[in-house]
Amino acid sequence: MPYNIFYIAFIAIALGIVLALLTRFGKPAERAQVLPEPAYEARAQHGFTKPVGAAELRGLAERLMARYQITIESEAESGDGDFYLMGESQDPVIGGHYVVHCHVAAEDTEVLPPDRILAFRDFVKAQGMTRGIFITTGYFAKESRFLVEDAPVSLLSRGDVLNLMSS
Repeated sequence: MPYNIFYIAFIAIALGIVLALLTRFGKPAERAQVLPEPAYEARAQHGFTKPVGAAELRGLAERLMARYQITIESEAESGDGDFYLMGESQDPVIGGHYVVHCHVAAEDTEVLPPDRILAFRDFVKAQGMTRGIFITTGYFAKESRFLVEDAPVSLLSRGDVLNLMSS
């Protein structure tokens, strides 16, 4: 009995459905841990000499914006201690609209989950901002840097904040 193309296609589709059902109803994968970036594993070197609160982080963000001649146009605070600074630069080279999101970590070892970075990235893209900068006194999850590769977003974590405050 010769096999025709329809018989072979039917068997292939049936095997595909069976395989899909077996993999779909198998054991679920364990939830991945949110790990800090590898560069920040040695947290001992990222100790602040004094506590860094919202006022110090705001001062750092304002200095950063002033360095690049970005005029602060508006500010917004959220109830969880986060705040935004939005500004514009008239510089012919880097001109445009900028937003800086600052987050004061509740504890020294706080790791921000990737969904916070995704929300910020989406906000920057939706508003058509030239660049968004997310500054925190905590750490970003390992995946966060990959999530913003295609977006005009910079991530500055605890080590970066320490370096900027000391300069």
